[in-house]
Amino acid sequence: MSSTNVRVLNTFFELLTSDVGRTRDQIWRLEGYRNLSEEAFSSAFQRDKDALRDIGIIMTVTPGRHGERYAISPDSFADRRATFDAVDGALINMALGAWNEQDGAERGAMLTTKLRALSDGAEKPCAPLSVGLSGAHMIVDILTAIRNRQPITFMYESTRVSERAIEPWRIIMRGRGLYVWGLDLDCDEPRLFRTSRITSGVTLLGEPGDAGPIPDNLGDPFERLMVSPTLAIQDGQAQAVRDMCRAEGARSCEGEVSVADGWMLYRGQAAERSEWISAILAHVSHVVVRSPEWLREAIMTRLDAAAGWGCDDA
Repeated sequence: MSSTNVRVLNTFFELLTSDVGRTRDQIWRLEGYRNLSEEAFSSAFQRDKDALRDIGIIMTVTPGRHGERYAISPDSFADRRATFDAVDGALINMALGAWNEQDGAERGAMLTTKLRALSDGAEKPCAPLSVGLSGAHMIVDILTAIRNRQPITFMYESTRVSERAIEPWRIIMRGRGLYVWGLDLDCDEPRLFRTSRITSGVTLLGEPGDAGPIPDNLGDPFERLMVSPTLAIQDGQAQAVRDMCRAEGARSCEGEVSVADGWMLYRGQAAERSEWISAILAHVSHVVVRSPEWLREAIMTRLDAAAGWGCDDA
């Protein structure tokens, strides 16, 4: 996100959270303006007002004892009542969290209240996400790629850290996690990537329009691609797999189904099925899939295939 965009957003948030508006001198002291000369500030502030007006934000100017006061008019939103879905709300909370890192939480709470008042409340409140300023920039880059239909690449931590290249389709929230969903260009299949596991920035590839069209009727990817398995894990073994079971506060399922001595049942966190298959195969001597059945069969199919490697069929 450019410094100009950050300055415009900061000005918008400042005026929106103020009940009495801000004077020209108060605005001049904001981040992005404070180091400018009077002439440079006047030019920058005028450009920023024009940018806000272009997206439908109406700025009012009223006289006051200490000079004119600038504020955001309620008419900016009167005919544009918004219904925030889960992802919209999460992204707003995320942006506020990044802003609060710079400016404290009090005004962020005020802005959240005002935004909630401008919504018709049709959607349930979403769980707040804690994403820093660098994370917010990454989300902006992904959204830019989706809008421009442009492939992206990034480093991703799963069973190992590797570079991934995808054509992004959507950003999806599930629980307290944000995921980018798109076409994995390496395997030519739909994949979900949790944004908290992206260990690098996001790089846009090629030119706008290079990515294919987003498929119609995408539905819910978690129904097809995600699984929370029940696993029997041998005591003291397969720490990496047990870590995946505890990552979202999952508890052991002891007593739910009988297991042999020295083993315990765990409920795994929601993760992509290929990630679970890879993790289980790496510790297959110490992990048994209890459910779902299709995951157990997928593991057995791969073990059977591996057992046949190098065999002479003649």
